[in-house]
Amino acid sequence: MSRLSEIIQVTDSFPSPSGVIAEIIEVLGDPKANFQKIANSISTDPNLSGKVVGMANSAFYARGSECTTVQNAIMRIGMDSLSGLVLGTFAGQVISNDPELETRLKSFWEHSLCVAVLGKSIGARLAIPFADLGYVAGILHDIGKMGMFLVDREKYSQMLAESKGSEEELCRLELAEFGVDHAEAGSYIATKWKLPAGIQAAITYHHTVSQIPKEFSRYASLIAVTALSNDIAHQIASSLYQTTIVWSPDPVALDLLGIDEPFSAGLIEAHRNLAEKVTSLVSELI
Repeated sequence: MSRLSEIIQVTDSFPSPSGVIAEIIEVLGDPKANFQKIANSISTDPNLSGKVVGMANSAFYARGSECTTVQNAIMRIGMDSLSGLVLGTFAGQVISNDPELETRLKSFWEHSLCVAVLGKSIGARLAIPFADLGYVAGILHDIGKMGMFLVDREKYSQMLAESKGSEEELCRLELAEFGVDHAEAGSYIATKWKLPAGIQAAITYHHTVSQIPKEFSRYASLIAVTALSNDIAHQIASSLYQTTIVWSPDPVALDLLGIDEPFSAGLIEAHRNLAEKVTSLVSELI
């Protein structure tokens, strides 16, 4: 029996962005928005400003002198990465109060951050439209998994184990159990949070690139980059943890990006150490 109603109920209970989080979402939808206003807003929130400065001083970003102000942190991190990291922190608050979930949350953010960094890097390298949204799309692409985990943590943990790292198998198990997969569940959250259409599209279709509807066709390259980044992140993790995942990137995604499989395999080698590098950022998110 479908458990779609439970997913909807849980995702509807997710907090709506407000204050500086809402302002950041506004900036994502308006490249001409006032970044200084965002910096000032973050500075008035001691917890958030501490996290932002901590991220800038993490091993991933640290270079030269220590950052001591939000303004300097933004300059070091970049507004697109800052937006993704702050939204990731906000999303993590949904379940971060449960110490039993810390290990699961850590794994979730390690993967999401890898996809975010890859999305930004690959999008810029290929000069795709809406490349500035690649980091945020990457960090939030699996947000639907949180909803499913909150509905039934024991069952979902079992499904994650059964899928053995295969996203295709995980989506199949999710559909059988819940009536939707995590991409569709994530779409509910993205809509509730009123995220920009490109980010909503990347969350919704990163496993179904061949099914992008006409109204989202302008974001096809962004969706394809998110899908490819997701595949690469899983491949990198499989090497790190000495498991085996056959490399089979979505051919439709490759076609949309105008690249071939050897080129995509080269991207894996170029980012082989990424999973280890994001560890310091995860500690600032949770």
